[in-house]
Amino acid sequence: TSTLATASRVQRLWDGRSAFWMPTAWDLTPAYVLSAVQAATADGPNDILYVTDGPAPSFYRVSTLAPSVPALVGTSARLVSVRGVATDDQFVYVTASVDARMGVYRVPRGNVAAEPVALAISSSFSTATSQATPMAVDGAVAPRHLYVRNQNGEVEVVVDPAGAAPFNLG
Repeated sequence: TSTLATASRVQRLWDGRSAFWMPTAWDLTPAYVLSAVQAATADGPNDILYVTDGPAPSFYRVSTLAPSVPALVGTSARLVSVRGVATDDQFVYVTASVDARMGVYRVPRGNVAAEPVALAISSSFSTATSQATPMAVDGAVAPRHLYVRNQNGEVEVVVDPAGAAPFNLG
């Protein structure tokens, strides 16, 4: 869709110093496709990577240091209903649906439009807009484990998620 929304979707709620929460728009002069932010994660020490929903999820990056214009990282035509996101130095990991198969997938950081690689396929991952999927890697470089909470509240683990032969422990 070419319809754009220009309202801020990323807010800093507290600056760590003031006595009260003071929401501040963090994504200056945004231009988004009409869709909601569905997942976000720290992306290195100074950035936030987040995903908007829609016919083709769009990935954006914004600085944590000061309000800034969001940078479009890319769009994926294959990922549907992204509900969780995590990153390392090589990949972006998401929970999403690909060809109606819910699971955990990875795409290269430099090309989120690439064909997603399935790391774990299970109906226990939610693609509902009302349910986010918390995800985390245990390291920013060559992580040993990717942790994902499924819709039942259980934590599932993918071993060597950036490796040549990742393994889903369930």
